[in-house]
Amino acid sequence: MFSYENEDSQITSPKDLSYIKQVATTLNRVASWPVLESKNKKYTFHVKWNIICFLFMSIIFILQIWYIRCNISTTSFVIMGHNYITLAMNIICLQRLTMPWMAEYRQVIKEFLENIHLFHLKDKSEYANKIYKKIEKICYIFTVFVHIQLYCGILLFNVTPTYKNFRAGMYGSNKPVNATYETAVYISLPFDYVTDIKGHIFVGFMGWSSTCIGSTSFCLWHLLLSLIVFHLWGNLKILEHNLDNFPKPANHQMKSIGIAWYTEEESKMISTLIVELVNHHRNIMDFISKTSSAYSFFLLLNFSFYQIVGCIILLECSTLDTEALGNYAPLTVVLFQQLIQISVVFEILGSQSEKIIDAVYDLPWECMELKERKLVLFFLQNVQEPINLKACGMIPVGVQTMAAILKACCSYFIMLRTVTSTEEMT
Repeated sequence: MFSYENEDSQITSPKDLSYIKQVATTLNRVASWPVLESKNKKYTFHVKWNIICFLFMSIIFILQIWYIRCNISTTSFVIMGHNYITLAMNIICLQRLTMPWMAEYRQVIKEFLENIHLFHLKDKSEYANKIYKKIEKICYIFTVFVHIQLYCGILLFNVTPTYKNFRAGMYGSNKPVNATYETAVYISLPFDYVTDIKGHIFVGFMGWSSTCIGSTSFCLWHLLLSLIVFHLWGNLKILEHNLDNFPKPANHQMKSIGIAWYTEEESKMISTLIVELVNHHRNIMDFISKTSSAYSFFLLLNFSFYQIVGCIILLECSTLDTEALGNYAPLTVVLFQQLIQISVVFEILGSQSEKIIDAVYDLPWECMELKERKLVLFFLQNVQEPINLKACGMIPVGVQTMAAILKACCSYFIMLRTVTSTEEMT
């Protein structure tokens, strides 16, 4: 399933690469990998399955809200925290299930596979091939790592309450008096599922199904966006290398004191080369702009989720007992790791901005004719635009935003911890 070896003769496009296949396969389980629009059965089934997943998670969402409404006055905040976390994750899932409906998203993935992916640049130079192989290894490792997180998260989230029920003797012939079943997802239903085994099995099935859809939507979208950023970074590294190795004048004919100028033949060659570099940079920036637009609300909702859920999940772990840590420690690690992952990846991309500016400025423009100098000046003006993605065009994605979110989570956690401690004392 996670085979890294790829026969070059069998690879004709990025879609043939093992990690791309794996990402597509996993996203197709929730019908979120873009499929070419047509009237064939595959496309029709894909659309219907996406709608089914969305409707199923919408029903779970409504039942969760109703459960919270009915129990908020009789249950402590710490106990209800679990429901707030799953409700927030459901909101994220619903938004991501609607992404395939957006033409912008489908266009971004199509352009990524057909233009931005380093597969299309690997044969242009030895350095490009080196970067391509490096990025392929990183993408493969990232894909395996996130899939391990995905499957472990699904198992832990659902097996933990089952194990606790088993340990409490809830599945035996002599159940403890007044004991209730624990479930991964709490929803409001017209029948009893906390003491009745049949109702418990039904809710358990809904819990497994919603967890699979939710976890896939949560983990794989971060993975896909990270893969895109890795290849953008690779494009920028290749562009930087080409700028750093820009050809100097072959002869030393002096037209000015101490400066060798390009010959007429060399000027034609470097003019073409500068245009290629400008076009490469423009393609990268155009794609970043499209990606920022397609993922704008996605990123804003993502940051809002971490801001709200971060403090709640810290509160759930704050008791530091075995049960709390067993329930929420893995989820806490995964959630904050996802935030750090996406922020650091984008920060690495943004760090290339200054390097590209310096590389363009270091071009031997003083050796060029006026026409080529104008091209270099135009190029230098273009590269001044910072390379970053913004949530809704306002919030930059990077380590500074990540640090602000983590700081706010800790502050709100301390406040909530004080409030809940006061409630427990009274």
